[in-house]
Amino acid sequence: MTTSRPRRTPRRPAIPASLREPLGTDLFFQRAGVFVLPLIVGAGALGLLGDTGAHAGLNLVARAALVYAMVWLVFRISGRRTFAEMNTFDLVLVLIVSEATQQALIGDDKTISGATVVVATLAFIDVAALRITSRSKVLDRFVDGVPALLVHDGRPLTRRMRRLRVSLDDILESARREQGVQGLERIRLAVLERDGSISIVTRDEPPPETPGEPSDERAKRRLDASVEP
Repeated sequence: MTTSRPRRTPRRPAIPASLREPLGTDLFFQRAGVFVLPLIVGAGALGLLGDTGAHAGLNLVARAALVYAMVWLVFRISGRRTFAEMNTFDLVLVLIVSEATQQALIGDDKTISGATVVVATLAFIDVAALRITSRSKVLDRFVDGVPALLVHDGRPLTRRMRRLRVSLDDILESARREQGVQGLERIRLAVLERDGSISIVTRDEPPPETPGEPSDERAKRRLDASVEP
């Protein structure tokens, strides 16, 4: 009678000691911010900070909330690529928006307490938005969008690229920079991520080339003839 030996479960790789350390100050400040930021915003709205009255304090909180929503909407409309790579026009837009929002946020209030209320309001809205979107997939998709496929098996999805304002040069540049490959025939997948960057997944082996047809001409022909399903 043969007895079967018990199977040995494979050992899990050891976690480095630096990663097993407690979060420490990071977790402390994050938890403290959940309680401190609402207190500062509420005290500012009630006029309990500095010399600002209740009306002026509530005005600062409302200004900060409206400017936050307006800036989010502007950058959401301008497209995801604005966050990843800024050209000259994007840089001019950011500079103008920052100068315009500075006056809209503070107004005539030059006090430290007023600036504290504005900064606390912006930080509180940002933290609240992150906590809400992390618990709701619908809101998360609405606020940050979803990854979008741009190239599939060397075939660019031109309609989607046009709607997302992504050019073929952007995809090829990301492929050269991230994977060191050239030409669409080496790209299996190209995905526009939620932060505006383009992720490239290459093929294991390049497909056979058509005799007498350069790779650049093949890429242009595929781009002109491709239609998004």
